[in-house]
Amino acid sequence: MTVPAPTDGKVRTIAPHDPSAAGPEGFIETYYRNGAWHSRRYDSEVPFSTSRDELDQIALGSQVARWNRLPHIVRTTAGEIAEILDAC
Repeated sequence: MTVPAPTDGKVRTIAPHDPSAAGPEGFIETYYRNGAWHSRRYDSEVPFSTSRDELDQIALGSQVARWNRLPHIVRTTAGEIAEILDAC
């Protein structure tokens, strides 16, 4: 299930590296930094994967999230939440 970004202009934020914001299981996050796309677990500052291709990185982050039954948060290049994919 995909949760779209809010249309009311408000930005939902989840603090990176803050396990208390993630709930008991956490999440996988795909984000853009320094000219590349990265995916990481919520509790790690080190990405488990990096790519220059946005769609490849989102697909990989989604797959890892499904394997771990965690939600997948996709951020825009500005760092705002673009979508949250529920754990399946």
